[in-house]
Amino acid sequence: MTAVVVKVSVRILAEFVHRRGDLHSRLDGRARAEEGIAVQRRLQRDRPAAYERERTVALDVELATGPLRVTGRVDGCDISAEPWLIEEFKTTRANPALAHRHHESAHWAQAMLYGGLLARERAFTGPVSLRLLYCHPDTLAVEAYEREESAASLAEFLDQTLETYGQWLARQAAHEAARDERLSTLSFPFASYRPYQRAMARRTYRALRDRQHLLLEAPTGSGKTAAVLFPAVRALQPMAYRRVIFLTSRGPGALTARDALKRMDPDGAFLRHISITARDKACFLPGTPCEPDACPYARGYWNKVREALPALLERRSGDPATIADVARQHEVCPFELSLDAASWSDVIIGDYN
Repeated sequence: MTAVVVKVSVRILAEFVHRRGDLHSRLDGRARAEEGIAVQRRLQRDRPAAYERERTVALDVELATGPLRVTGRVDGCDISAEPWLIEEFKTTRANPALAHRHHESAHWAQAMLYGGLLARERAFTGPVSLRLLYCHPDTLAVEAYEREESAASLAEFLDQTLETYGQWLARQAAHEAARDERLSTLSFPFASYRPYQRAMARRTYRALRDRQHLLLEAPTGSGKTAAVLFPAVRALQPMAYRRVIFLTSRGPGALTARDALKRMDPDGAFLRHISITARDKACFLPGTPCEPDACPYARGYWNKVREALPALLERRSGDPATIADVARQHEVCPFELSLDAASWSDVIIGDYN
């Protein structure tokens, strides 16, 4: 069987491995994606003829868990210059110095990864100038930050990043292998089916198998939660679905879903599930701004989450009480922790409102 290629963008890779610092409220004055594209094009008009816009980069590597493909687009570069020039544009109406201070760890990492990918592609060994440009979409004002790196240091940075990400993928692969082994023999979590419950489960499984849309209507008490969740969880293994997202309009629906999962995995041995509740409900300090000066759970979040996240995933059952317990132990925001854990969970339970 051909190994599945795991794909990750440069931006996601940079943020996941290298983001550091505090958790902040969203900066005022965010720009839309189409504004960013338009501003970038206008500011690049005066670049030299050798300057390349939106240059695609990619790298295929073989990790212990299988093939990984890293892809991205360099906003702008000039590899005929001395030193090489690599530009990363960030469009915002916020104070550019503040935007840089809040996000510089991930933004510089993104630029450095682009430099490493380009240097590896071209077998380049010279110096590389990296430039971050924070651009206002209305005034076209630009604040630039620049640093110079050697191609060797950028290649090393790329390798270290891939090694760290590969370790996460290895842990995830080990979890999924153990999960799939149990799922292959998983039985319906109740002693018997209620009337029509077996038919709902079969129809759900067929829809998942054939990649179809399905709308079911059933009265309260018919057992529809288990009838849908059981085949959906079973489909993770043979049909290569990454995760199940279970949406509900009310709190009791989430409780019913968690109960069904607990019946499938009573010892919490193989299924990871996470419940995402509203930020205000999850917050330890309601009404407090999500700023490091006001909230200790926002202060240093991106540093502390690197230990909090695996600790939560190790619990497997990410119900609100468990999330709160782990978040308090590591002094991190429980809401943000639940969002970060969702990417590595088998089942996500959330309120669609």
